[in-house]
Amino acid sequence: MTNTTIYADGIANITIIEGVARFDLVNFAPTRADPKAIKPIGSVAMSVQGLLRAHGQLNDLVNKLIEQGVLKKLEPGVVEPQAGTVGASVPDYSIR
Repeated sequence: MTNTTIYADGIANITIIEGVARFDLVNFAPTRADPKAIKPIGSVAMSVQGLLRAHGQLNDLVNKLIEQGVLKKLEPGVVEPQAGTVGASVPDYSIR
């Protein structure tokens, strides 16, 4: 299997069936008719244990970015618009 880098703006359609977590990788594909449109570009399937490990690793990364000053944790109820994103929601963090 070749190692391929895939850029994704986010994930969608998350399900867990018979111990396997599946989700689609998506990119934003805004149009005039639908400015929040997304386009599936791939999918991921992993065990629930793998999903939990990935969750922990991503949390560790977010905490490092906060420590480095790249991200700022927002107070509850504060929402700042994210530059360069369409239809994205990152309600707990602000990119500095």
